[in-house]
Amino acid sequence: MENKQNVVSVKWAVLTLCFVLVVIMLSVVAASFQKDDTINSFADCKAAGGMILEKYPEECRINDLAFINEDQKPLEPASADEYVGLQEDEALEKAKQANIPARVVQRDDEPLPVTLDFVFGRYNFYIENEEVSRVEIEGQAKDSPTTGP
Repeated sequence: MENKQNVVSVKWAVLTLCFVLVVIMLSVVAASFQKDDTINSFADCKAAGGMILEKYPEECRINDLAFINEDQKPLEPASADEYVGLQEDEALEKAKQANIPARVVQRDDEPLPVTLDFVFGRYNFYIENEEVSRVEIEGQAKDSPTTGP
């Protein structure tokens, strides 16, 4: 009789332990689905390890929330025209002073070796007779960094 009571006690102990484990697991799962009220901006999302989408403006996603990087502003396409007619070194220096990433991608109809990485807003200079003849800004619809003019 005593063995039968021990078996029943062990069964109840195992069932109780399983129930407690299921409750704990459900609590953890429920907590992971709760929204974090401390994430209210793009910077908060980025700091919390959110996923940064490669688009312009940048977007950060975390816990079914999305935040746009409000600090990114579209570049004025007309500003690229200021570089046309400048000497190559002048154009590169002017872009450097304006904190605009820039590079020469073609010189006298000869394509130059360039990386295929995408840098939104980078100025790609086309040089003819030592002067900038055309500027393409990465991220604009007409921009195609892998082809010539």
